[in-house]
Amino acid sequence: MVADGEQKGKEVEQLDFYIRLLVSMEQFEQYPFTRMIIQNGLNEEEYQELLRLLERLNAELVNLKHDGMMDFTKLLIHFAGMLNVKLHPDEVMDALISQQMYVDLMKTFKHIKAQKLF
Repeated sequence: MVADGEQKGKEVEQLDFYIRLLVSMEQFEQYPFTRMIIQNGLNEEEYQELLRLLERLNAELVNLKHDGMMDFTKLLIHFAGMLNVKLHPDEVMDALISQQMYVDLMKTFKHIKAQKLF
């Protein structure tokens, strides 16, 4: 049994090495959000939670704009408050914009931050 545990440990170490190697590849620079998720050690559940948060906030932004609202500060506050502790809001915004994900939402958040000096 000990040999089994040792083998599993070596396999995990090998997979970890492969992941670090892949993340360091130049082509991976095109995927800064994905890279950030891996480098910050989010698990699948945390990643899915983040995507659900982004979907909800994006839908709310669209609805608020449709209703003629102009101040979206509450969305930014919700985003920052609900963001996984392993991530920093500014880094997430930049990475998502670079990877062309939730661009309108993230640019809106960055604009609010610039205006309000958060």
